[in-house]
Amino acid sequence: MQEWSAGGIVFWGRDVLVLTNFRGDAVFPKGHLERGETPEQAALREVAEEAGIRPRLLAPLGTTEYTVFSPKDRTRHNKTVYWFLMQADTNYIKCDGYEIIAGQYVSVEQAERMLTYELDREKLVLAYEELQRLLLD
Repeated sequence: MQEWSAGGIVFWGRDVLVLTNFRGDAVFPKGHLERGETPEQAALREVAEEAGIRPRLLAPLGTTEYTVFSPKDRTRHNKTVYWFLMQADTNYIKCDGYEIIAGQYVSVEQAERMLTYELDREKLVLAYEELQRLLLD
């Protein structure tokens, strides 16, 4: 079974948004694509739903792929997440309180220490390099 999701690595200045989900994981905002939605649309919607932010999309960051176990049907699912670099125009965060219980902007160094998953840390490095490249252009 294949699942598709999209998410954003959101910067405010040089700080990056890190969310804490209901399991206590430090993550970036992301979620499933809805029917008829492009990955870009899904990523922007998920950031808005989970963090109350309406950022500007700057650049695609490729995908991550991994396997998840579904307790509902007791099967493994292959998951592909499309990632996008985003820039917020405010540091205001309003978490949904359901999936996401907290959010904060932190330095890239802090985020690298906080993030629960190695794939997220790898995408953060790529996102920060892309942000610096865009700022220099």
